[in-house]
Amino acid sequence: MKQLFGKVLLALALTLPTAAFASVSLDCSTTNICLAFASSPGSPTPFKYSWSWSYAEGPPHTGVVIPAPCENRTSCTFRCPNEDDYQLLQIGVTVRDANNQLLGTGSSTLNCSGYDG
Repeated sequence: MKQLFGKVLLALALTLPTAAFASVSLDCSTTNICLAFASSPGSPTPFKYSWSWSYAEGPPHTGVVIPAPCENRTSCTFRCPNEDDYQLLQIGVTVRDANNQLLGTGSSTLNCSGYDG
């Protein structure tokens, strides 16, 4: 009876879903560049990164150029070539696992200029 009870408990434990802890963060502390960090132990890789941006304050007064594709990359570079100073952008990233399951999102404000970092 004791062995049967142990086997039943083991079978139940094996059928319970395991909760993976996922974390996503975004670092845009360097001018024109944002870095995404994602962690989800047990989730299938590679992770998929999807980027977005909008003007963070005031009316848009410059064009935004993304010099290289950012999709599925852990970093994204932005340029504001007609800006004498900085344009503040609100940057977002959404991260999914290889099975397209949402792991999380991150957002940050970026100083965008026409100059490199």
